[in-house]
Amino acid sequence: MKKYYFLLSIVLALLLNACINNGPLRQQSGETLTGKDAKSGPDVNDLLDALQGSWQNERDSTYTITFSGNSMKHFNGNVLSAESEIEIDDNCQNAICKTEGDSTLLNDGWCFIEKGSSGTQCNLVLNCNKQTLQYRPIDTANALAVFKKKP
Repeated sequence: MKKYYFLLSIVLALLLNACINNGPLRQQSGETLTGKDAKSGPDVNDLLDALQGSWQNERDSTYTITFSGNSMKHFNGNVLSAESEIEIDDNCQNAICKTEGDSTLLNDGWCFIEKGSSGTQCNLVLNCNKQTLQYRPIDTANALAVFKKKP
């Protein structure tokens, strides 16, 4: 009987420790910034930093995007096809994000807003780490952009 209580107390201690250590996450090297963790952890500057660099589309290797500061450039076959300014919205509460598409999806990640010559678009980031970037435009159903970080 003592073994049973001893094992039970160990299990409870582990569960309690897991609950206590499950506080807000901070961005660390290689950590994925998604969903609720991104909302309670990294600030806007951390999220902008996570996007920086060049990303190659997984489906079309000739399509790349590059983030530099708050600028985003789209390239098709190494030819600049679009350029926009971006704004990070760490909880997708910007009016543009709320009015476009299905607002119930906004709880699943953080957003960046593209402001370019062709208009303004809110993008929901579903996954962003040092190797992968996945996002989808809020106003386009079933559109998922998946990129790998370029060296």
